Amino acid sequence: MNNRWQTSRILSNLRFLLAQYWAYLLVGSNVAVILSVTLYPYAFIDQDYLSLILLLKGFFKPNSDLYDVISNVLLFLALGFGVGRIFQQRFSGKGLILIISLLLSANLSLMVEILQIFLPRRTSSLWDLGANVLGGVLGTVAFYLWKSAQRGLNMSRRSKSRLSFAALSYASLILCLMFSLQRNHNFSNWNSNFPLSIGNEQTGDRSWNGMISQVYFANRSLSAAEISQIFIPERSRDPTLPWLTGYQLTGNGDYPDQNGLSPDLEWREYPPESQAENQGMIALTHEHWLLTPKPATELIQAIQQTSQFSLLTTVATRDTNQTGPARIISLAASPFRRNLTIGQQGSSLIVRLRTPLSGLGETNTNLTFPDIFADTNRHQLLLNFEQNTLQLFVDKSEEVSTLKLSPEILFFHFLPAIGIRNFQVTPSNQWMLQLAFYGLVLSLPATLLLL
Repeated sequence: MNNRWQTSRILSNLRFLLAQYWAYLLVGSNVAVILSVTLYPYAFIDQDYLSLILLLKGFFKPNSDLYDVISNVLLFLALGFGVGRIFQQRFSGKGLILIISLLLSANLSLMVEILQIFLPRRTSSLWDLGANVLGGVLGTVAFYLWKSAQRGLNMSRRSKSRLSFAALSYASLILCLMFSLQRNHNFSNWNSNFPLSIGNEQTGDRSWNGMISQVYFANRSLSAAEISQIFIPERSRDPTLPWLTGYQLTGNGDYPDQNGLSPDLEWREYPPESQAENQGMIALTHEHWLLTPKPATELIQAIQQTSQFSLLTTVATRDTNQTGPARIISLAASPFRRNLTIGQQGSSLIVRLRTPLSGLGETNTNLTFPDIFADTNRHQLLLNFEQNTLQLFVDKSEEVSTLKLSPEILFFHFLPAIGIRNFQVTPSNQWMLQLAFYGLVLSLPATLLLL
């Protein structure tokens, strides 16, 4: 009986503390999430030379898209909500509390923007700062709307505390899930015993009917200057570019890696009699495709260490209606055991990546770029992946499509596991997926808080 009384007292004290200090917990956890999302992976570098003029030009340049603005606003909402609660207990003026929320949001955002100067491939922007401040202020406005809704309902203090605790617990769970999704979208579970195949799977049952002339891999994403250089004729093979493995696919023979890192590509099934008529490309069919006789271990391990890659190839499909998807380039052992697959599904280019989220058996979530194979012309393709952002450049550095694999998008990565097969994420539908995600996760706490 005494132990039961002590347990009841501890739980009662815990509920009291959470009811009194939930806003501090909300603000602290939100600040932690902000710092994690905006500064991860914390790879700060020394800037030997910082040009104030260049920094100011970049800071005032509108380099944020709609997704960035929405994300930055949402990121600071919880901060503003918690600040409204904390300072409501100290000040009575709503205007003063809104100013405090604005200043705190601005200071935190400014600190992040300054730190991002020392992070490679991160850009500081006045637009991000403004979106963050807007998010903080809107969060405080949401707090006052919540308080007004609560006053309009005849609810006991105990009931309000329970509902607030339930909503806070739910929100904390979602924040933890989003953080986990972001951190686990990497290549740490890539299998280094997979071969490289071109035009089919190793098992020979996903053939692609098309032509190809080059395949180059790097274990990092390329800079804007390097990408521009690639699309200058005769510069894609420049030795200053960071290619680890490179194959020039011309002629009839086997094809060595020009850097000696990966095994040679060899013909499987029936080697073609002649490739002379293909104008510097080789033809791939269900009878003629390429495979390394040994695993591409060194290449896979290099990409695995950075969780980044760039892939350059020149291809032309011979059939705009191929399905499967038909495999163009794969680091895989079979159709369902892969590290990376580049394929064709109708007129779309399909990318499938193995990550800790997908597990050992890769799910059928397709990262889809429509209309790449709408014709049978030759196209130079560059895939660039870094920090959950996949870019596809087609024929020129200005022609780019982007998929940002944010936590909201990664949430839908689980749909194939519950029976929704061949789920598509495209540059156009990713906005709808993000809205659907927030509709799902915010509906329950909003209902609880407004009851």
